[in-house]
Amino acid sequence: MVPLVECRADAQQAVSSCLFPPAGQRSVAYPVRAVYRKGVGAPALARYLQDANKELEVWLQVETRSCYESLDHVLSVPGITCAFLGPADMGFSYNLHIKNNYDLTAMLTSSDLDELYRNVVQACKKHKIASGVFCIGAESAQRLANLGYDYVAFDTDLGALINYTSSSQAQLKAASKGTDS
Repeated sequence: MVPLVECRADAQQAVSSCLFPPAGQRSVAYPVRAVYRKGVGAPALARYLQDANKELEVWLQVETRSCYESLDHVLSVPGITCAFLGPADMGFSYNLHIKNNYDLTAMLTSSDLDELYRNVVQACKKHKIASGVFCIGAESAQRLANLGYDYVAFDTDLGALINYTSSSQAQLKAASKGTDS
């Protein structure tokens, strides 16, 4: 996933940096983890390189005003697999964090972003690439999936860990209260 794509030239550079020649300019530098799927040694590297450009995915983050305002042009670059909307950074680029008193959850669920959410999905469909988005909470995730997003990330790794830990602690406390009698 490539952050801070501002324009078509950035998208072209991102795709080129991800793909091996002749489609791009990525260096070989023996991609150890990827090659292990194909075996070991030079024969495995050769097998990997034959298929790598077909197997690689290039995800671009749509998270700035300039990217959004030139989205059709950005997404017309061949080789993009997915455009992933970063609504927090996008909201900041439109000063929605100030409008929502720096409440990130309120900003992400405000109607101010609805048009952005819809337009990114539509642009992805037009260019036949996948659409992705981040949100907070299962309800928002369902709403965005219903809008047509192919990939919806609805929590952070830290948020998931905190939620799981809090839930587990509550269950353990409830269970220990039941054994005190």
